[in-house]
Amino acid sequence: MKFYYFDDINYYDSHLFSTKKAALDWLRHADKTYLDEGEDTFEEHDMQILYVNKNTKKDILRALRQISIISGSLIRTPEIDND
Repeated sequence: MKFYYFDDINYYDSHLFSTKKAALDWLRHADKTYLDEGEDTFEEHDMQILYVNKNTKKDILRALRQISIISGSLIRTPEIDND
């Protein structure tokens, strides 16, 4: 499965979406919302893809670890850290 996200380098405001369309729709709306506040906004080329393979529990564990990194933390996963 693919998910789309905009990753804030400061880890304060990352956004995760189930479809590319949803991400782009949010992006269009966010540009109008944040423009008045003087905030830096994301651009389409900032979009990244998170692949989630759901074949095994270890694949899901890898995805959870990646999501934790995107959100600015780290879930320790000793059984797969050396894979």
